[in-house]
Amino acid sequence: MHEWLTAIQNLAPFTPPPVFTHLSTRLSPLSTDLATELSAQGLASDPSADPMLRVAAGVALESMRASMTVLGTGRIRGPESTPGIALNVDLLRCSALEFDADLNPLRPITVDDVAQALHTGWEAAARAHAAAENYATARISLEMLELQGGSTDTIGKLREEHHRLRAASLQEVKALHQKVGHQAETAARLGQLPEPGRSLVTARLQAAEQALDSDNLGTIRRECGEVVEQLKQYREQARKIFQAMATQQLNNAGASTSVADQIRALIAQGDLATAEEFLIAAREGTELPTAEPAQEFDAFFPHVCASLQTGITPELIREAAHGGTHKGLDFSALSSAQRSQTADALTALQQLHSQWNTLRSRKHHLKLALRLAGIEYAHESDAG
Repeated sequence: MHEWLTAIQNLAPFTPPPVFTHLSTRLSPLSTDLATELSAQGLASDPSADPMLRVAAGVALESMRASMTVLGTGRIRGPESTPGIALNVDLLRCSALEFDADLNPLRPITVDDVAQALHTGWEAAARAHAAAENYATARISLEMLELQGGSTDTIGKLREEHHRLRAASLQEVKALHQKVGHQAETAARLGQLPEPGRSLVTARLQAAEQALDSDNLGTIRRECGEVVEQLKQYREQARKIFQAMATQQLNNAGASTSVADQIRALIAQGDLATAEEFLIAAREGTELPTAEPAQEFDAFFPHVCASLQTGITPELIREAAHGGTHKGLDFSALSSAQRSQTADALTALQQLHSQWNTLRSRKHHLKLALRLAGIEYAHESDAG
């Protein structure tokens, strides 16, 4: 038996040993006797018999026949041939259960699950799993329906329908996964996702992304929904912890009412990262961080644009690298490193303009050019 299990698990060819033939010979008359006795007792087909006894009799007879098949062929009949799948295959008729790639249920099995599987046919199971977007499970259910002698026309139509539904579901689930990933990144940037929460959420999203090829898309959709709820919990937890810490530190620092109000407003908005910067400034007695977009824009437009009417020229790049001036643009306040970065970025932008077809796919040039706009580019998200 151990050799048989090992061969089945490894999907290797298997020839039943002589002992299997011996056992099959001994078991064959017992199988016939069992069928005769169950029929004589009215448990095989009598509709008036006790339902529980009739079901138990059917399971016993089917188990005996399956044992005869195993002893004769060394294989368990079904679309898959690993022991775990063979044991769980009948549970596929329960559409309330979700399964992993090896057809192991993703949650503990209940009596209700078994009851639903018992009273559900393979065609209904295939339709229900497809409706739940779990197409891998639906596909195996169709294979079981085919083995049970289901209508070829029905099976063909269901396969076509599943293929069409899967294409639409895949696009939706991929978009949902990307959206949830962006939510997690935003939460981390705002300080709402401290460790170990960030690692746990990242791991779940990575596992969901890898599972996209498994075709059980409904499971991935549910996982994404659970991650969204998890993000809400982490956000509220981080807010409460930071609120308590901020209250204590503001009291100890003797911060003004206006500063304390600004910090509380940032906490209420969920921007814990900026609130932390304000809190550090209040604690150390320094000026609060400020940003004046309107003034920065006024300083840029139209003065800088007017200075670049001739485009990015070699003279402009040279003056930027040496801290000089060019048509009113003064680079002298930049540090040596900043001058070098500015010159490199201007060179990359000029090369992209003049050699677009050659350089358009090179991340290095795009990264340097985007840095001029204050954007630190790392990689490009998959549009599909």
